[in-house]
Amino acid sequence: MRITPVRRKLPPGGLTRPGGKNNENDPQGFAWARFGGLSIDGASLPADLLEIVNRNFDEAAIKERADLLAMDRSLQADLTAKGMTFNKPDPVRFRAALVKAGFYTQWQKTYGSEAWARLEQYTGRLT
Repeated sequence: MRITPVRRKLPPGGLTRPGGKNNENDPQGFAWARFGGLSIDGASLPADLLEIVNRNFDEAAIKERADLLAMDRSLQADLTAKGMTFNKPDPVRFRAALVKAGFYTQWQKTYGSEAWARLEQYTGRLT
């Protein structure tokens, strides 16, 4: 397995996990933003090792999403304090406009019916 990280500088205060615990794995204040060049051949790993790899990547993905959400929220608060206004459109009207414009139909064709059905399990019907 080869992981090529892409790092980006965090805002002052660095990255924190939910609950306010600092990311002790990255004392320089950088976050692993993306992994590239990762190649795992699942057929070549024993089932127990593959389960460990999958579980740990899944756990890391959940933590990364929480980190990014916290960073987004803090950025929005910082920009609001500096005078920027964030619009909050009505989601029902916004979705209706996307339907009318053919947005969802286009992406359904792009991703195919199987992937689209999985998406709609979480979002409800989009087209």
